[in-house]
Amino acid sequence: MAPAYLEGGSRLGVVEGIKDYIDYFFECRHCRDHFMEGHKSCKFRQCDIREEEEDDQELVLWLWRVHNDVNERTARQKGVEDEELPRHLWPAEIHCPQCRDQVHPNSTVSWNQGQVLRHIQTSLWCPDWTTRDGPSQEYQ
Repeated sequence: MAPAYLEGGSRLGVVEGIKDYIDYFFECRHCRDHFMEGHKSCKFRQCDIREEEEDDQELVLWLWRVHNDVNERTARQKGVEDEELPRHLWPAEIHCPQCRDQVHPNSTVSWNQGQVLRHIQTSLWCPDWTTRDGPSQEYQ
């Protein structure tokens, strides 16, 4: 029997497929363990993804959170100073200044998730992938 994520294209199936790929194929044990711990604890909020939702916004945000977590962690491993960390997060402030609500003194960033979704849609999204007009009211 095929794994659930290969049948029907479910959102949670995408999450499970990526998790399984990382679990079985990542050669970097530290990277794999970090991702698996984050997944187990819902650090990246994949637990917010629901199949009954009308759109893929939570799935898109989950991928974005995972991406930025990796960027931040690898920047720290390379010795990037705290005050420089926000420069390593996506999207860069120069490309989407409205995506960042605030950079805190400890160099953490508060994000405007609605703007992040818009930026993803305008910079990465192929119009044929979706019929949505943009982020739902929840993120505006």
